Parts: sequence; C-alpha cells; structure tokens
Amino acid sequence: FSSPSAARSSACSVSLADSPNVQRLDGKWKFRYTTDPGAAISRVRAGRADKGKWEEIPVPSNWQLSTVHDKPIYTNVKYPFPAKPPFVPSSNPTGVYSKDVTINHKAGDTVTVLFHG
Repeated sequence: FSSPSAARSSACSVSLADSPNVQRLDGKWKFRYTTDPGAAISRVRAGRADKGKWEEIPVPSNWQLSTVHDKPIYTNVKYPFPAKPPFVPSSNPTGVYSKDVTINHKAGDTVTVLFHG
C-alpha cells in the first residue's frame, strides 16, 4: 500500500495521514434510524429525506451503541429473525448515513474514493 502523492518518488515515504492528497471522511455524519429499510432507501434516492431532522453520529462508531436506537445483535447460534437468504424481513433495524463532501482536486486529476472499514 502506498499513499497518494504528487510525485512517484514520495509515494512510499509519505504516510497516508500526512499526504496532502488525502481527504478524511471521519467525523460527524447525518444519521437516520428506521425499521423499514426499503422505504428509507426510496426516500433518500428520491431526494425526499429531510436530513435537517436527522441526528448526528460520530463516524467511525457503532450506531447501536452511539444512539438510543436498537441494541447490538451478535450471535453465532440463532438468528434473531427467520433466516431465508437472500431475503431479509421487511421490519429490519437499519441505519442510514449521509455526509456531503466536496472533493478538492484539479481538472483532469484522477479521484479515487476508498472506504477502509
């Protein structure tokens, strides 16, 4: 792995955190909890999600621990809902995240977005 850099000679010597060509996306994100993931996705895609009413959540974090919604579900024994892959129940706790980002680049630059997580 090498850091994005302006010169090939410094690509391996500049750390990711120090690279001027890296824009971090951690921090406060808009967050909406829902039990109906299909409706949430439809509202966001249609531009009908009023994000002014969404709460803010730190990213990275675990929304089940960072909000008052739901509880963590970790199991290696039995699913907490009927398992019929690839189908999931219509009532399914879901977190929707949103963040507006302005990418600083010059015309002609190649922009790559990496989500390490």
